[in-house]
Amino acid sequence: MKGYIEKLESEILASELYSQLHQYFIPLKNALEKVEKLTSKLFTSLEYLIKDLPIKEKVFDLKVALEEVIFWIKPLCEDKKLSLEIDIPQNFLIKGDQDLIMQALLNPLENAVKFSPPNGKITIKVYTRENQKINIFIRDEGPGVSPADLPFLGMPFFKSSAEKGLGHEQCLDFLIRYIYN
Repeated sequence: MKGYIEKLESEILASELYSQLHQYFIPLKNALEKVEKLTSKLFTSLEYLIKDLPIKEKVFDLKVALEEVIFWIKPLCEDKKLSLEIDIPQNFLIKGDQDLIMQALLNPLENAVKFSPPNGKITIKVYTRENQKINIFIRDEGPGVSPADLPFLGMPFFKSSAEKGLGHEQCLDFLIRYIYN
């Protein structure tokens, strides 16, 4: 959503109707930022309760779900002139909690956009191994995670000294729940 707000703001700044639109846009943007901060705090506060929520499994097309996640990051990609290379088979039906899986995909994709250099490329590949395990491969051209920070990936509230987007704890939790449930 942030990407769409930033895109709208740049359009307003370039518009002849700037003075009329800007007076409505700024309060809307500020309200959205407050809602995002409150939502983030809420999720952090409820993190341990979320772990106890039941998984709502259903069969869904992972390609369609991934396309919806990409819809939300696309404006950010366009602003940085990032190319997306997506390789996922048609009708990739899986059984799981679609909302949790989409949230688990959104975090690393947002980080890939955030830490990729302008004009870079993000690759997303989904495939099944011989053991029928689904693999989701996300690669970007950002600086990566330092070897010293690797052992801490997935720990609650951990941020690397370079702040390279290590907020994967909830994503890992969602995925681990699928492995062990």
